[in-house]
Parts: sequence; structure tokens; C-alpha cells
Amino acid sequence: MKPAAVSLLAAVLLWGCASQPSVTTQQSNRVEVAAEEVGRSETERVRQYAPVDLRRAQDRLAQAREALAAGDGELAQHLAYMAQRHAEIGRIHADTAAAKARADELAGTREQLRDQARDAVVSLQQRQIERLREQLEELNPRRTERGITLTFSNVLFRFDSAELTEAAQPPLDRLAAFLRQYPDQRVSIEGHTDSLGPEEYNRELAQRRAQSVADAMSARGIDAARMTIISYGESQPVASNDTQAGRRQNRRVEFVIWAE
Repeated sequence: MKPAAVSLLAAVLLWGCASQPSVTTQQSNRVEVAAEEVGRSETERVRQYAPVDLRRAQDRLAQAREALAAGDGELAQHLAYMAQRHAEIGRIHADTAAAKARADELAGTREQLRDQARDAVVSLQQRQIERLREQLEELNPRRTERGITLTFSNVLFRFDSAELTEAAQPPLDRLAAFLRQYPDQRVSIEGHTDSLGPEEYNRELAQRRAQSVADAMSARGIDAARMTIISYGESQPVASNDTQAGRRQNRRVEFVIWAE
């Protein structure tokens, strides 16, 4: 063969070899790193909360290994990068979803505990109301949204006065005895009047009557710190002020018993 022909054949062979895919150590290592990342993501949490991301990572890793076996290092490196990113994203998605699931579970537990606590309070209040009805039926004990409510009617005070009558003493004795059994419960003492007379005078009368009841309870051993005194005056009627019977109902002091 002529020298020129030999030189041409050698050039063609060299070009052919240069144009074939090849694999570098760096590209091969990149596939191994991706395999380690995918392995880190093959956990129960990721399988449960991010299965799509995990499947994508596994598929890209398999493709990267195929490209590596075929000698295409550049493609293998690209696929390995995609596998690694899907694996990392899968762990992030799984952690986020698991945290949300845990938060939802805790929220459900808190709601359940609130329901149980509310049911316990209602049950306790119902037992207390039954006991109060046995001891203080004349004060009409009843459960309201604010707690257990009892009403001291106007007949327990002297006319146009905050002075308690003798008739008020027995129910006050029994109410104090009841409260001593539940030292963790607080009491709101609320004064009310009818609409006859000046509004300011009615508010002051309601305040003085509520204070008289609080003083009477303090004298019976109930800590003043447990009691809150409020005067509503004529602002919260429970009946019409147009009739004598209605005005009689509106002149009252209410006890609201509630737990902290």
C-alpha cells in the first residue's frame, strides 16, 4: 500500500476513535454519588410521602448506569445529577409532608382533649347544679355559657337599699359552704336594676348591692380574690320594665360561678 493511503487510513481510524463516547473517572464517580443519594432516600418516610420523587430518582439512576455501561460518560453524568436532585427533593417533600401530618395529628389530639375537657366541665357543672338545686332552689341555679348562674332577687334587699334582709342570710350561708368545696372556682357578682329612676343612680345601686353580696361572702370565708364585682345597672333587663312584675325580675344580683 502506498504511504499516502496508509496515512489516510490511520487518520480515519483516529477520527473514529475520537468520535466514540468515553467515560472519565469523574463521570463514573458522579454516578456513584447519585446512587448514594438515592439510597438515602429509599426510606419508609419517602416511600410514603414522596413516592413520585423517589421513583423518578430511581429511574434516572438506572438510566445513568445504562449510559455508563454504554460508555457515554457525559449522558451518565447528566442523568446522575437528575437522579441526585430528585432524591434530595423527595426527602424535602417527605419531611414537609410528614411534619404537616404530625401537626394535623397533634391538632386533632388537642381538639379531642379540648372536647374531653369541655365535657368534663359540663359534667362537673351539671353535678354542681343538681347539688345547688337541692340546697339553693330559691336562687334558680342553671348552667349558662358563662358558667353556673344563680339569681338573688330584689326581695333579698331592703327597698331602694343595698342592705341585705334577714331572708338573704340562709342562702348566703349555703352558697358560701358550696364555694368552699370548690376553691379553684371563681365568682362574678353582677348587680342589675330596673329602669325606674336616673340611669347613674341605678348603676350605683347595682354596684352597692353586688358589693354587699361580696362582703357577705367574704365574711363567710370566701377569698375576695376569687370574686369579681360588676354593675350593669339597668342595661341588661331579663323582662319588660313596663310592668311591675317585669321590673321586679330586673332588680337582681346574679352569681356566675366558673372555673379558671
